[in-house]
Amino acid sequence: TAGFVYQHLDGRLAETLGLQEAELWRVLVSHFDNVPALYAEGEFAEITRNFVLMADLVNGYIADRQPWKIAKDESRRAEL
Repeated sequence: TAGFVYQHLDGRLAETLGLQEAELWRVLVSHFDNVPALYAEGEFAEITRNFVLMADLVNGYIADRQPWKIAKDESRRAEL
């Protein structure tokens, strides 16, 4: 969350993406890029499904990484 980023990372995100993060970003962008065409076609339910899928992907990434645990271990802070 934004609070975590401000508390543990001085409000700054990484300047570069790792391989896993870059792939997640690619997938998110591909789903987002479909939205204008879906909107033009009146496919609002599909737009909603796209956004729910994107949220699920991000939430899964965060749950897998467990940054709240990493933040408690000074030797792993660079992983944040």
